[in-house]
Amino acid sequence: FRLLDSLGVVEEWLGQSEPDTVNQAVMLLRGVQGNTADRVAELVEPYIGSSDEWRIRLRHRVQFAHLHSGRRFFDLFLRLIDNGDLDGIGMSREDDFLSVLYELAKSRAAWACEAIGHYLRRCLELAQDNDETSPFSNKGNLRYSQVSDAVLIGSAQRAPEAFIEHVLPVILRVVELNAVREGDAPWEDTVWRWRHRDGGHGVDDHVLRAAEEALRKLAREAPDEFNRVAEPLRRSEYETVQFLLIRAYAANGNRFADEAIDYLCESSRRLSCGYIDSPHRAARELIETATPFCLDDRLVKLEAMLLEYYTKWERSAGGRGARGHTQFGLLDAIDETRQSASVKVRIGEWQRKFRIDAPSEPARGFVSSVGSPIPANASEKMSDEQWLAAVARYANREHEWRDGKPVGGPHELSQVLEARVRAEPIRFARLALRFPDETNPAYFSAVLTGLNSGVEDLEVLFEACRRCHRLANRPVGSAFCHLVEKLPELPWPEDLLDAVAWYATDDPNPDHESWRTETANGKCFYGGDIYMAGINCVRGTAAGAVRALLFADAQRIQRWLSTLQRMVRDPSIAVRSCVATSLMPVLNHDRNLAVKLFVELCDTEDVLLKTHYMEEFMQYATSTHFAQLRPIVERMLCSRDPEVAQTGARRACIASLDQEDATDFEE
Repeated sequence: FRLLDSLGVVEEWLGQSEPDTVNQAVMLLRGVQGNTADRVAELVEPYIGSSDEWRIRLRHRVQFAHLHSGRRFFDLFLRLIDNGDLDGIGMSREDDFLSVLYELAKSRAAWACEAIGHYLRRCLELAQDNDETSPFSNKGNLRYSQVSDAVLIGSAQRAPEAFIEHVLPVILRVVELNAVREGDAPWEDTVWRWRHRDGGHGVDDHVLRAAEEALRKLAREAPDEFNRVAEPLRRSEYETVQFLLIRAYAANGNRFADEAIDYLCESSRRLSCGYIDSPHRAARELIETATPFCLDDRLVKLEAMLLEYYTKWERSAGGRGARGHTQFGLLDAIDETRQSASVKVRIGEWQRKFRIDAPSEPARGFVSSVGSPIPANASEKMSDEQWLAAVARYANREHEWRDGKPVGGPHELSQVLEARVRAEPIRFARLALRFPDETNPAYFSAVLTGLNSGVEDLEVLFEACRRCHRLANRPVGSAFCHLVEKLPELPWPEDLLDAVAWYATDDPNPDHESWRTETANGKCFYGGDIYMAGINCVRGTAAGAVRALLFADAQRIQRWLSTLQRMVRDPSIAVRSCVATSLMPVLNHDRNLAVKLFVELCDTEDVLLKTHYMEEFMQYATSTHFAQLRPIVERMLCSRDPEVAQTGARRACIASLDQEDATDFEE
């Protein structure tokens, strides 16, 4: 190669117009790049950005190159990143740019940090070009990588100063762009607001973990340099940055004890800059490492803040049972030999309240449902009087702490009650008649739900239903209607059928279209599914009960006519999608009436027409009432909603197969 290069042959080959010759020359460069990296870079630099063919050649060469072999070649690599020539680097490593850096992270970690910084900036540029603000979105081109922990965290641990120089500024920019500026600072950001103690599994998780490791190692091994880096970070108003600084201080409590305590005490909100499963864990670890070494005045200041500290939840009515648990964990972290008398007294109070000697470590990555305050096996032995006392005691208290673990309130106990109702339906149906009016509605709902498998004594069942329906504001409509839907063949008394009709037409739930309402993550409730929103509201549930009653006994249709006429005019689109099912049994016995009601049901926004049961009704009714339904199909075909138009197209095509009046729909 050196002989050919000295004679100018390689340079001549690269400049040829014949692609095969150029490709063979590039293959030659690939073979010698490990030994003559900088000369290879010098030869190909003139061709950067010259053509798409050269872009592909260079992508292939650097993908399998020895990046550590020469600085000039590495600078070429960085230039290709910045130009976008390595976007979505392909072939066998599709979308896994970090794998290209795997060997570099071990041999020249500082260079790897530099490349990571360049690539993160490029991914952020791509995201912003697509109206995104995170390089970790799909549009940002930085997705999952099998080696992200080894490359990112490994590079940061081997070359912390380089990581902080090249990567930390990009992290700070991402935090700034994605900050949720609501209320007072510090502000969380949408990229790293949910942190995991095990470091997480995505590239975004590993980037933050790598920054944490770099800062911690710098604090341990080069505290003066860390002081220089930390100075601007201390002024940051972003929660993620404050988390990084707290974690770094904790790595060298001896050296930074006073600075760390001062930083914590500047804002009590810094106490909760931790993890999704343990918000106060980072502050606790910092207190553990700093309090053995801090000056007395810092310790006094810290204790004063902690003795007044309670979370927002603990200050609420529902959180009274947990009040003090967080403070317990933070006070317990203070060096035992330096705890003041006031701190020791308070720790004693919390030990007695929570019945534990010390706060337990939250489980890593463990999720558990909150249990009932009365275990299921104990509930089997409870008398009626004990049940009445239990529903009175756990009327509104949502959670409390026992033996360091949370237990639930009425919601969790009602699930246990429901199981007992299924085992002894008549007993608990009668017991529900004794529930005071102020009993939490969850217990009434549990009784109704437990009774839906049937009760031999119908009068007891009906009386339990009447008791529940008489509650102020009628809070158990969904459970009541589900019970009727499960047992439609029973000889329901007129007053209870009237109750179903009331829930179907007059219950205030829903009062808005929840399927159009955005959640905190920007998506809509029920995934935007109209029918799903309908069956999860009271009037939608009642429509299901009406359907079941009419399928069970067609003689009831005339009795329900006035109710059906009101149901098809419901102001909620979600409810109307459920009412379509109530018209199915009518279609079986009075097709003219069913189609007339259906046409009235359609008198709302086009979006209703794409729901499943609206199309199913048309499927059954078209064969006999095409003329009445044709205007609806034509309306669907002209709709601006693509899904409505597609649904209409299906109905039009199928109608054209067997309806003479629909042959024009083929076109």
